[in-house]
Order: sequence, then structure tokens, then C-alpha cells
Amino acid sequence: MGNEYILEVKNVVRTFPGVQALRKVNLFVRRGTIHGLVGENGAGKSTLMKIVIGADRLDSGEIVFEGQKIHLSSVHEARNLGIGIVYQERSLFPHQLVVDNVYAGRELSKGIFVDKKKMIDETKKLLGCFGINMSISPTEKVSDLPVAMQQIVEIAKALSIKMKLLILDEPTAALTRFETEKLFEIIRNLVKRNGLTVIFISHHLEEIMEFAEFVSIFRDGKDIAHRKVSQLTGRQIIELMTGKKLGEIAVEKEHVKSLKNILEINDLISKYFKNITFRVKKGEVVGLTGLVGSGRSEVAKSIFGQLSFDSGEIKLSGKKIKIDSPKTAIKNKICYLPPDRKAEGLFLDMSVKDNISVSIFNEITKYGFLVGHQCTKIVQSAIDKINIMTPSMNQKVMYLSGGNQQKVLLSRWLITKPKLLILDEPTFGVDIGAKFEIHKLIRALTEKGVSIIVCSSDQREILTVCDRILVFYKGKITHELSPSDVTRDELLALTLGIKT
Repeated sequence: MGNEYILEVKNVVRTFPGVQALRKVNLFVRRGTIHGLVGENGAGKSTLMKIVIGADRLDSGEIVFEGQKIHLSSVHEARNLGIGIVYQERSLFPHQLVVDNVYAGRELSKGIFVDKKKMIDETKKLLGCFGINMSISPTEKVSDLPVAMQQIVEIAKALSIKMKLLILDEPTAALTRFETEKLFEIIRNLVKRNGLTVIFISHHLEEIMEFAEFVSIFRDGKDIAHRKVSQLTGRQIIELMTGKKLGEIAVEKEHVKSLKNILEINDLISKYFKNITFRVKKGEVVGLTGLVGSGRSEVAKSIFGQLSFDSGEIKLSGKKIKIDSPKTAIKNKICYLPPDRKAEGLFLDMSVKDNISVSIFNEITKYGFLVGHQCTKIVQSAIDKINIMTPSMNQKVMYLSGGNQQKVLLSRWLITKPKLLILDEPTFGVDIGAKFEIHKLIRALTEKGVSIIVCSSDQREILTVCDRILVFYKGKITHELSPSDVTRDELLALTLGIKT
């Protein structure tokens, strides 16, 4: 292939017990380009990238980097060659400073001493590239930053190392559109000026269409197609990824028919938001959208009892209720799905069965003992209803794909038969097929009378699944809209406080 390709993957096979993850996969990445890599969870993308960076081994086939066949046994070896990766799952040390994370293991020195001042100055320059140097201080703890800012630190850490090939695995999953566009601008400049080559993995097709020049599509451990992005439509990419016609997985949205209010929020005030008042009708999907820190997620957590508020009232089915804890919310049939399922929702080392059934422990025990057959019946029904792909209900949740992990968390709450379901970033980090399934599930639940609040920074998602949209900006609701009244770009502008 000569010098045209910086990376050549030829007939790579990787098998795990009971699963063939890669089936003679090929991938050719041109030097100095941005190459998109798409596919549903389990398609083989991440497995292949782990092999490329030395975090996993191949069974057969070969990897060629800059014309030389390579056999990497560690990420450190890959980094020395100029191959780096930024994962969706952050690899930061949360209790250390931003600067220490950026230069972890590569501390700058002045003689025999660490040159902390230079490290801080260089970190400021890196963060300044994002236009957010006033938002993140190099000397603050990573754990004190919002998720989006932590992801910026992760990317800054990767960019601080001189690389030839940078793999971005869902780097924008926790970023706003503004932050995403800034990241794209920075990466494009690195490609143009420094000759960097980028492999970009994303579940957001609009990002692939906008950012990448070439795209490779994986399905079921195989490379299905390799094209110029300009030769494909988003619809064609989805159909190649899923093996289905788009009409088979499209979401149907109906108008709300009920006039009955399930939830009434009256003049809620806290340190995170002010004078929040809105209604949610029976069977309605209300979207709360805004930037990180706008107050949307804090309102959701307050309704669930996870955060306290100073004044105001909450009514459920016309009756004023006091929610002082999640336990109280659950008793009132209010359930909440957090944005970070791994850190806040799932018990990763426990089984699918245990993760789902924990919400109905009192119902499946008798005299303090678990009624096994009853638990099994309920869990199997939950698995079947929303099509959780798992070898068995005894499989540990950590081994499921992101989309199936999210379905497990949804099932935990659905078996409690909620009146109100609050979903905070419900499709964060899941593939396109799973996203469509979750969106269809949302609509199916509303047809059964469940009321749903969707908190999301994804304008496309808000416009797709919601009947009504509330825009949050600096702790206040600034606009109430119908999806038919606004475009995606207009909605983004409103979240940024720009009048359209």
C-alpha cells in the first residue's frame, strides 16, 4: 500500500469464549485524514482499536503501522510509536489535580525537580485551545469538575503527547454541541498543520458526516463497507450498520391525548435554579434541555429527592407531596435514570437478575427469604419486554454493551410500574440501534399512560422524542416550545442564551 496508509489492518481475527468478536476484519486508514468508524455496540470497533493500541492481542491477521508490521503488547509501546487513544470512559485520577492528570507519568522537570510551574503554564495553553481556560483551572481537582469538563481534560491529556495516530472513541458523548464543534476545530488544525491522523468512533452520525472524510462500517464483527463520507447518506450508513431498512427502526411520535396533569412543579427554588414552574401530563414526554449547569439535571434530581430545594411545591396527581429522599420518590412511583449509569446506577459486578430485581426486593421476599421462582419470572419477563441482549439473566452487567446496560437500568424501574419516569441523558454512550430502541420504548410507555421527563443536551434527541420542550439557561426556564416550532440550530442557540 506504500506510504498512502498510516495504518493497515489485514484479516484480523479475535475470538473470546463463545464469541467471535472480529471475523477477518480489514481497515486501511490514510495518512493525514480523519477516518470515521461506526457500528452498533458489539460490532467489533472497540475490540479492534484495543488491538491496535496494544491493549489486546489478535488471534490471526496482521497490523501494519507506517509500513512496518507491529506486535504490540502494551499501550506504552503504542504510545512510543505515536499511537494514542481517548476513550469514552474516562481514565483520569479524580482526586488529583487537572495538571497532574495531564502530565501523569510524564512530569516536566527542571534539573532533578519537577517543574510544576511549567506544567501549569502548558496545561493552561492546552485548555485555552478549547476556549475554556477560565472554566477549568489546572490546579483544581478533577472530581470537582462536571462530566463534560472532565472529558475536556482527558482530550487535553492526549493532545499533550506528540502523536501520529489519535483514536477518539466517543470523545463528544459528554460534551455540548458548542464544545464538540470547538474540539473538531482543534483536531482539524492538528491534522492540517501537524499531519495528525485521526480515527473517530461515534454513535452520532451527524458528527461523522460533518467531521470525517472517510468512514468504515462494522456489523457483527465484520467490516461491511469502506467509503468516502461524501458517497453516503446518514440513512445508508444506518442501514449498513443495522442490516435493516430505516423504516423498520424509525420512531413514531403521536400527539398527547390526555389533559390530566400527573406532575405539577410550582415555583421551585434552590441554589441551582429559580422559580421553576411546569406541568407534565399523563402520557406526555417533556424535554428539559440546556447546557451543563443550566439547572435542568438539578431540577430532575430535586423531583426525585436526590437534591433538596429551598422552597416551592411538587404535586403528583393533584396532591401535594413532600419528597425528601429517593426512597420517598420511589414510593410515590417516581423513578430516575441517572446520566452516568456505571457510577450512579448499576452494580457492575452483579448479575442482570440482581440489578433488575433490587427495585422490588420487598415483593420477591417472604419472611426475609428470596422467593426464587417469582424473582426469575419477573426478571425474565422484563428482559423479554425490552429485548435485553444477554446470554442469561445471571450474566454480570459489566460484560453487556452500553445499550443493554441502559436497558437493564430501565427495566429495574419499569417493573415498579412508575407514574413518572425521569430519564437523564437516556442514550448517553449507546449505539444507534440501541438509541432507536430506547426512543421507541419511551413512546410505547407513554401509550400506556406513563409520564416521562427527558433531560438531554442532545438537541436531535429532544426534538425526536418529546411532545414539549423546556429550555433551561442559567437556572431558569427561558422558553417552552413544541418540537414543530423550532429547528435543531435554533434550539441550540436558545440553550446558549442567544435569541433567535
